[in-house]
Amino acid sequence: MQPNDLARSNVTPFPNLPPKDNAMRVLIMGEVKAGKSTLINAVARSAVMAKEMQGTGPIFLRTDAARAPRVVTHDIAHLRGLEFVELACEQENPFSETECALIASADLVIWVTIASQAWRLSEQLICDRIAKIVTRPMILAVSRADKLRSQTDVEKIAGRLHRDTDGRFEDIVFLSAPPHEIAQSTTQDYAWKATSGQKLYGLLMRAARLTAQGAAAAGSGEDGDAPDTVAWAEGVQQKLENVSARLPSAVVTGMILHDTGKVISPQQGHPDLMKLSQMCGLWSEAQTRLAQRQGGVRSDILSEVSMEGYYLIHHTDRLRRRTVFLFCGADMQTRIMARTLFMPISKMA
Repeated sequence: MQPNDLARSNVTPFPNLPPKDNAMRVLIMGEVKAGKSTLINAVARSAVMAKEMQGTGPIFLRTDAARAPRVVTHDIAHLRGLEFVELACEQENPFSETECALIASADLVIWVTIASQAWRLSEQLICDRIAKIVTRPMILAVSRADKLRSQTDVEKIAGRLHRDTDGRFEDIVFLSAPPHEIAQSTTQDYAWKATSGQKLYGLLMRAARLTAQGAAAAGSGEDGDAPDTVAWAEGVQQKLENVSARLPSAVVTGMILHDTGKVISPQQGHPDLMKLSQMCGLWSEAQTRLAQRQGGVRSDILSEVSMEGYYLIHHTDRLRRRTVFLFCGADMQTRIMARTLFMPISKMA
């Protein structure tokens, strides 16, 4: 991609600020009115991005920054060490060289799409354009999920996004954050969780840990895997291999180590492994939302779902450090056997 292809004239100048104090730079991208400010407010637990700024170009959210055009300051404790950059995108307008440099400098990129029209062709074209620029992981946030009518709608959209995005995103999060719920989340943890702001913040913290661990490992020459984690993983992997051998239909089994993002499985080269591991967190989120609507509280320990002829069962520990999952045929015999064989493994986690 040549700089001349990206040039754009008649844009409002904006500061080309480096991350402040080695802060982690989180780039929030999406089309106009997609819900980018809402996402930041959900993570912040307050309406820090309440006022719309005139002009074109990114908006910076920083801690204790000096006054500058298109820079919003805050003193929110849990956002210290993070710098948010909101960038509106239009398919017909190519990125300027400065914007390309900003995208390349991001430690994490979140693309925001609207639930009712998620992942439009124009969004795909924009993301294709930046594919060679983005150097870090990308997350897909689906805004206005509270407007969906049922869990069935959530599952249909989730399944389509996993197919259509073709592994482009490391995680997909449904965002349900109307203004009154963001206001409640300021003092109420359950409201913060309901908006999915808490989950997004957890993903940001995980990305920050991975960045720090990567830097430390590069300096020490170590891979960073703790001995107890390796021993645990080896034990579970052996049990998963036994399960795979005993099930009568095709199965993908594996485990996710949330601290490192590593996915371990007997089927290391399976092309759908990452998609299936992403689905574990996605279905868990959908079921939690359904339970909240019904006035109940769903445990994060065990989750099962059937979809399109397949059966997914997974276990996540209470501290959300690790997940074990199993994906197999949905016929009754296989489901019963999978559940029976999976239960001892779930207790290990």
